[in-house]
Amino acid sequence: MPTWQDDVRIKGYRIETTVELAVYRRIERICPRMVRVMVHPPVRESAVQARADFGLYVRGKPTLYLEVVGTVTRDGRSVSEDAEALRDAIEERLLRYVGTAPVEVLHIDEVCDPATLTTRLGQTFPRAQGL
Repeated sequence: MPTWQDDVRIKGYRIETTVELAVYRRIERICPRMVRVMVHPPVRESAVQARADFGLYVRGKPTLYLEVVGTVTRDGRSVSEDAEALRDAIEERLLRYVGTAPVEVLHIDEVCDPATLTTRLGQTFPRAQGL
């Protein structure tokens, strides 16, 4: 993140990338009242202590998690050589959800297109409410 954003905190948690910050700002704009958003909540039922990028809570219970993959596009391409080096870490991070919790993955190309991001999040909120 640029140095002027080095210490961006939301609800006491440090936002680590501008991509996460963009997602959070969009969530705050369009989130229905009955859905509460948590930043970096622990993943329920996870065998290891893992945290999601965002959690959507309905009636006080975590119902859906959001992971922001800010270096890989929807078609699986890395945005740079440095990003390609992070691929294993991204895949490992996503594996923590297998069998534990529903998760939506938001890719960088979805986040960088405000209309697509709004559409994806708009589909995510009803899913969270229905679980």
